[in-house]
Amino acid sequence: TTTTTIGPDAYSYTTVIDAYARSDVPRKAERAQKVLLRMIDAHGRGNEAARPSAYAFNACLNACAHTLRPDEKIDAFLTAVSTILLLQRYDRPDHSTYGTFLRACSNLVPADDERRQSLVRVVFQRCRRDGMVGRTVLEQLRHAARPEVYRELVG
Repeated sequence: TTTTTIGPDAYSYTTVIDAYARSDVPRKAERAQKVLLRMIDAHGRGNEAARPSAYAFNACLNACAHTLRPDEKIDAFLTAVSTILLLQRYDRPDHSTYGTFLRACSNLVPADDERRQSLVRVVFQRCRRDGMVGRTVLEQLRHAARPEVYRELVG
């Protein structure tokens, strides 16, 4: 006999992650990443329909980038960093990945923190290396970088 198991697919997991991103629930970045990790685990246990894609990781990054509670911003930023690092095991970052991560930098790292500018430089250089610079990335770069850093990077 053949046993068929029915479980969530990538679309189902990503829809839940996206719902967290659009919500105002506490710790939404952490909750979104937990769903992403469940998706990865399901795929690892043989659920081919739950294969993680850049879209799922981008939805998680979006939850991080739109964390508005001041007491959650540090954790949301750390979640964004771990999410973008994890993505590289499953898929390639796309223009949305880079744009959303730059938005996370803008929203979660204080503008006067010099580390923000260093991070923006590294992220944009990788984006350029991967051929993913486009309108969305440039818009987010303009918000994340100081004017002189933006000019240095874009020319």
